[in-house]
Amino acid sequence: MDEADRLLAKFAGGIAAPAQGIFKESVRLQALSMKLPKGGLYRYYNTFVSFKQELRALKENVLSAIQVLLSTAVSVESPGRDPVDVRGLDERRRSESIIDATDSLLESVNRRIRVIYCSNIARPQDVWRDDVDNSNRPFIPKQVRATLDYDTSFPPLGRARPTQAVADDGEYAHMYEHALKNLTYDEVMFRVRPRRKRCLSIDEVPLVWVRTVAELAELASQLNTVDEFGVDLEMHEYRSFQGFTCTIQISTWRSDYIVDTLLLRKSVGDYLGPVFANPRIVKVFHAASNDVQWLQRDFSIYVVNMFDTQVACLVLKKPYTGLDQLLRNYCGVVTDKRFQMADWRIRPLPKEMLDYARNDTRYLLYVYELLLGEALALEGGREKALAILNQSRDICLLKYKKEIFSEKSYLKLYSKYKITLEPRQLSAFASLYKWRDRMAREYDESLRYVLPNHMVFLIAKYLPKDPCQFKAICSYLPPLLKINLNETPTSQCTTAARRSRDPKTTPQPTATPQTPSSPVPPSQDPREAPPAVARSAATRPPRSKMAPPCATAKKKEFVRKKKRL
Repeated sequence: MDEADRLLAKFAGGIAAPAQGIFKESVRLQALSMKLPKGGLYRYYNTFVSFKQELRALKENVLSAIQVLLSTAVSVESPGRDPVDVRGLDERRRSESIIDATDSLLESVNRRIRVIYCSNIARPQDVWRDDVDNSNRPFIPKQVRATLDYDTSFPPLGRARPTQAVADDGEYAHMYEHALKNLTYDEVMFRVRPRRKRCLSIDEVPLVWVRTVAELAELASQLNTVDEFGVDLEMHEYRSFQGFTCTIQISTWRSDYIVDTLLLRKSVGDYLGPVFANPRIVKVFHAASNDVQWLQRDFSIYVVNMFDTQVACLVLKKPYTGLDQLLRNYCGVVTDKRFQMADWRIRPLPKEMLDYARNDTRYLLYVYELLLGEALALEGGREKALAILNQSRDICLLKYKKEIFSEKSYLKLYSKYKITLEPRQLSAFASLYKWRDRMAREYDESLRYVLPNHMVFLIAKYLPKDPCQFKAICSYLPPLLKINLNETPTSQCTTAARRSRDPKTTPQPTATPQTPSSPVPPSQDPREAPPAVARSAATRPPRSKMAPPCATAKKKEFVRKKKRL
């Protein structure tokens, strides 16, 4: 446990350290925690006094680390406020506190990153806005070309007719489902190839930056002459509702290509679609489940005959499945993951980001040959190789599905955080969730950009009724919330709060005009009554339960209640 104590101390004291170091220490700490005894073995070890003492010390270190996290979050988001004492909370409240603190810190980091990287970047989707469908209807792909140029000696793929694009249930039918399910592989793929001495590095092959239609046509022509090529995608999703592909990286044995899909979005499918659907050419991906769906969504590109190196690792029962570990073990290459979450809308891309993108595909073909050779060398090698290809084919059969909103969609987020809300708070939560979805679709922004998850819970929990109270509970106001502050979230929260103050009063279904025999009492506030029925003094809530009349006093009381919670 000395190793665990040391890592915990380093983690607790390194909140302000670079994110990469914290991530590595977190992974190592998680691996160590998995080695702790469980079940009957734990009960046996717990009979020893020395084990109890070590475990007690470890628990204290964990609580100290959590306390440091909460203190840091409070100092960043609410300077001057005392942090919650984690030792006085039960296990559920501790988990909620960790989630809230982590969300606040990550949101703070996101704000600072956006100031550096995103402040001067124009939204590329504004150029091809007519190409984006954010409606609350199932996704329908753009029609691909009916005639494909490929070697007729292979089984025909079949033509996708417009009438076959949508199935009976409203979802589109996979245009190459029949071709994929009847796909056969050339015998050449099941022959053991001579092992290459090494793979050429990114410094030894040329890079072609594809930014024009002519260059895209030349790339398609070159790819039609090879037997296999490696593929990877980089996408952006923070400033878009569905996200969009920023670059496509393609590597052959002799060249690297990076396609600027922000410039060529409307042309990529026409030129590269037939190449990716050609069953004669093997497309090598790593962890392709997302990539094949993004290609469908943005370019109507469907992949036929794919080899997924992650699937190969699983079939061969490798102790690792990550691309960085494959490159380290097979190619002796250490990749830099600093740009994994970078903003790929940046133009021009700096050299470091270009090198990162190229490394993801440069060595894929070499790894593909080695993994396929390992599979064929095993007993029943042909079946192993066929299992890899068939499971990769199943990934190609995946269909992109757009997020569809329903009146119960909010329950997914609500159940995920395990935070209990009262009925009126839950009603406000559902309204906020619906408003956020509508704004995201209308402005083509991500849900996180419109209103982060933790803010949805905060607003639903405290039910602010004016801009001052919104600012009191939120460390900052997202741009779309600030612009639309007087719309759905505020009005829904105000309505919920007013109804909670007077549960006995409900609006009548029809209007009843006032008669001289039933005047409105002078002490009654007509704004608090339903539009058709006057409220008597007996049904009016007591003064102590009503909101303070002064806006400043309301804000002070609201902040005071929040601190007590």
